[in-house]
Amino acid sequence: MKHDDAYQNWVQAKRETIVRPDFADGVMRRIGHEPAPVRRRIQPEAQRVERPGLSAWLRIAAVILASVLGFGRILLTLHVLLSV
Repeated sequence: MKHDDAYQNWVQAKRETIVRPDFADGVMRRIGHEPAPVRRRIQPEAQRVERPGLSAWLRIAAVILASVLGFGRILLTLHVLLSV
C-alpha cells in the first residue's frame, strides 16, 4: 500500500522530532511578556434595553412591544391547538 507507507514514514519522522533542552525555559520566559488579549463583553438583550443612554419612552415602547408580541404568540398557539 503506497498510502500506508507514506503514513508510516510520517509517523516515524514525527517520533524522531528533537526538542532543544532550553525550549521549555524559553516558552516560560515569554509567557509574562506578551500582553493578555482584550475581550469584549457581549451584552445580553436585557442589558441592552436597560442601557442608561436610552430614553425612558424607548424602554417603555420596547416593553409594550414585547408584551404584545408575547400575548400574540400565546393566542396563536391556542388557536392552533384548539383548531385541531
